[in-house]
Amino acid sequence: MSPITSTPTNSRNESARPRVRAEVAALRSRPNASVVIIGGGINGIATFRDLALQGVDVVLVERDDFVSGASSASSHMIHGGIRYLENGEFRLVRESVRERNALIRIAPHYVKPLQTTVPIYSTFAGILSAPLRFLTHRQGRPTERGAALIKAGLTIYDAFSRDGGSVPRHRFLGA
Repeated sequence: MSPITSTPTNSRNESARPRVRAEVAALRSRPNASVVIIGGGINGIATFRDLALQGVDVVLVERDDFVSGASSASSHMIHGGIRYLENGEFRLVRESVRERNALIRIAPHYVKPLQTTVPIYSTFAGILSAPLRFLTHRQGRPTERGAALIKAGLTIYDAFSRDGGSVPRHRFLGA
């Protein structure tokens, strides 16, 4: 398997037999671990980190570079789950806010609150359709949301975000 071995470039001084990479040799010298994680994507690294912080003997094996596929497909945005609020998925909102707050706490050099502006063109748009959508669990793209509905949603979201968070509360600005 190519990630494990490499062929010597200078066959005059070295044998023609492939040599084992240093990382693989280190694993072979200590072949037992409590947990072996195969794949260094975001889930593999997060699992590795969590187990290592708990003192578990864990090994992470990755074919390429860690999270090598993530940068091409990811927006690199850590969201706090506000999008789940519209469908009434409060458990997901709470979970997303907790994860975001933890990332802000443990990696403030990578994760920072980002001020966002939401333009509002109406005061009461969606005030009747949103509760019906919520109660009937209707899927699909929602209709326009007015200031009253957005204010209610952001107030609920602020309540979820306050527990140990460093994200400021929402603000409404006039035209």
